[in-house]
Amino acid sequence: MARISLSKVVFLGIPLGLLTWVTGYVLYYLFAFAAASSSPGEIVGGSIQILANPKLTWTQVGSTQQYYATLPSGYVIDQVTTDGVRGVKSPIPVQGGWKVVLSSRNYAEAVSICSDATCSLSPVANQQIYANLSSANLVWEPASGANGTHELHFHDKACDDYPTTNKEDRKCDFLSTVVISDSTHSSLASGKCSRFPILLDGYCDINIGAPMP
Repeated sequence: MARISLSKVVFLGIPLGLLTWVTGYVLYYLFAFAAASSSPGEIVGGSIQILANPKLTWTQVGSTQQYYATLPSGYVIDQVTTDGVRGVKSPIPVQGGWKVVLSSRNYAEAVSICSDATCSLSPVANQQIYANLSSANLVWEPASGANGTHELHFHDKACDDYPTTNKEDRKCDFLSTVVISDSTHSSLASGKCSRFPILLDGYCDINIGAPMP
């Protein structure tokens, strides 16, 4: 039986691997950035990026593995919304402490976005969003978005050779699955990041909180 390598299949003279990459790149910019929300934090798939609302900024905590953003006084995060996460019915109400865990290709719990620094799920009175990484091989790269957002870009150093290069590599810098928890449930909702399953996985959006005033 003959074996076909998909990476060598061509479509109209274009290698399928290149066609898939170009398609993903176009879809990412058409749907992810064009749909940027006004919630405090937006997680964008394709690679893994966290976009803070233009009114907020990320502050480093000790190392490049943890950052936080401070919310406006009186603002309460009580929901998480998703687009392109299979198996999740959006919006997801959250109570008290909350946590959003993202897996990458190489790490089952690569990223945790939480309501407190230790992701305890305990009800908290502070006004922060924390972005945490699970391994010393992982690092956040701060960046600025074209629409004024303050961003954190995920890098798996063992794979994408950061900081020698600051380009993300979908072989490892890839949003695979999402698990959402709060003070009442250890797994309120979970699913695969896959807005375009026919073409390629890894593209979705997760918004932390309702739009800010």
